[in-house]
Amino acid sequence: MGDLDVKVIDKKFQKLVKRLPKTAAQEISLGLLTFLRKFEARMMIDRLSGRPGLMVQTGALRASMKTEVKGATLKTIEGRASIGGRKTPYARIQEEGGVVKPKRAKMLKVPMDDAKTAGGRVKAEYLRPGKNPNLALTYRTVQGRRLPFLAERSQSSRGRDAQGKFMKAKADKNAKLIFRLVPQVTIPARLGFVATLRERWRTMRYFVIQGIVKRIAERENRA
Repeated sequence: MGDLDVKVIDKKFQKLVKRLPKTAAQEISLGLLTFLRKFEARMMIDRLSGRPGLMVQTGALRASMKTEVKGATLKTIEGRASIGGRKTPYARIQEEGGVVKPKRAKMLKVPMDDAKTAGGRVKAEYLRPGKNPNLALTYRTVQGRRLPFLAERSQSSRGRDAQGKFMKAKADKNAKLIFRLVPQVTIPARLGFVATLRERWRTMRYFVIQGIVKRIAERENRA
């Protein structure tokens, strides 16, 4: 070395290096959590508020989405995002697409326009069609095919029994169509949960890393 010999790594820097793994783990946890929360907000706007994603019906699928960061060390830390569960078993088929068939009934009930609100949700009175006494089976000819529907008539158009109670509706050609009955339904893949997460991480991970490094530097400067 020359006449002027200055030691670069001092005691303060050595202390920084020793606590760096713990500091880095804490900041990585914060960075991942921030990223995941932004992803969750983006999913709500882009994929869980109408087309091209899913229309909101009950809000259960939105409520099922969870993000978390686990682990306290650089080796164990990981960020995770999930959606669906026991109360929303349809999450996977909305993500991957597929064919839905009835489990117990003979036919599936597909809501018609008259069954929906202006926002595309199924109206409250039709959420449990089996409990709605105003609905009755009817048939319509569509493109030369005779197809089954559940139709609704007003109470005033229904007869009464001997006790004066309304009897089950009998649909006629003037009845309003509420559900189309089909043996199966093909669901397109439109949730986009995995693709959105992977794409956002691919484009945002370097900004996450930059933020982590910046916060570590700011923390050590204050020390």
